[in-house]
Amino acid sequence: KVTRMITVTDRQLHVSDDGDPASAYTLSRKWVQNDPELEMQTVPEAATIALPPLPRSEPVVEEPAPICEERSEKYEAEKALHDLKEHWVAVRHHHQAMTRKKALRHRARLAALLEKNGMLQQHQHQSLKQQQQLQQPAEADVAAGLAAVM
Repeated sequence: KVTRMITVTDRQLHVSDDGDPASAYTLSRKWVQNDPELEMQTVPEAATIALPPLPRSEPVVEEPAPICEERSEKYEAEKALHDLKEHWVAVRHHHQAMTRKKALRHRARLAALLEKNGMLQQHQHQSLKQQQQLQQPAEADVAAGLAAVM
């Protein structure tokens, strides 16, 4: 078994020449591990911020998602499409509401992190836009979907 030593940017790699080519992953690992003068990684500022305590974990009462009514009589294609569209719009709005509810629990901690990094105003602007988009009535979504289908 012959071992060769390769120097790449002041680091030495010991590569065995046993007929099988070494994979790029193996060479990369050897290159990374062979750096005795590697500087200690600095801790980002965000890791040293004193955050508000975690919110109490209360039992989350989740409302059940809307259930699609099953009917045994035959549908017309347009009526079936309309009912299905209404159902899934309601389900989407339900999931969005649950996501907002969960995000509100951690608002204070997120605000502390964003404020420290100077990103609070940018985040507030984006969340305001998102809230305006979410407040559009579901009927407009249904009407737009049906207009696109027809």
